[in-house]
Amino acid sequence: MIFSMFICGKIIQLHPRYKGICICISILVFTILSGLRYDVGVDYLTYKEIFESFTLDHYNISIALSENARYEFGFITLVRLCSILGMSPQMIFALFAFIQISCIYYVFKEDSHILPYIGLTLIAGGEYFMWMNAIRQITSVALFLVASKLLFQKKNLGALIVSAFACLMHKSAILFVPILFFTRFFRSKIPSTKLQLV
Repeated sequence: MIFSMFICGKIIQLHPRYKGICICISILVFTILSGLRYDVGVDYLTYKEIFESFTLDHYNISIALSENARYEFGFITLVRLCSILGMSPQMIFALFAFIQISCIYYVFKEDSHILPYIGLTLIAGGEYFMWMNAIRQITSVALFLVASKLLFQKKNLGALIVSAFACLMHKSAILFVPILFFTRFFRSKIPSTKLQLV
């Protein structure tokens, strides 16, 4: 995964016209390998059990909602939709990985000097295992990064919509919304270190 994402990033640097296909290959490799993983992280079995509780064969809406009440509406709705489509737990893991990595590439696609190091940073830095354990939280953070980029591009409505999706995926994202709109008033960075700490 690291090697293919690195090579694709380097190709983009040398031949920018291949950016689209190289980003697609990187996303595809990440998605497939993340979906096929087995028992990676402590939450793997918990998420697998949640995904399987929503299969058509075992689905009972009152039981599912009571057992999964601690999960956010967006997450439960997406998992339920996946089960209606007959997706296996591996396919659902792959879908979440696809959403996460697509958001990252969307945010950094114009920064070709960063692209070769996305896979390296995620895996060698240990972030990948967090991504695979805290699926809802990381999906929410990835969506929030997209909202941040949209906000800096002055696409306020898009930023608000994506922020809402982030909150539907994990309620902790609501804490970022004031920060997102507060930072909008600064062109490049928050000018004061004390203000950043606050």
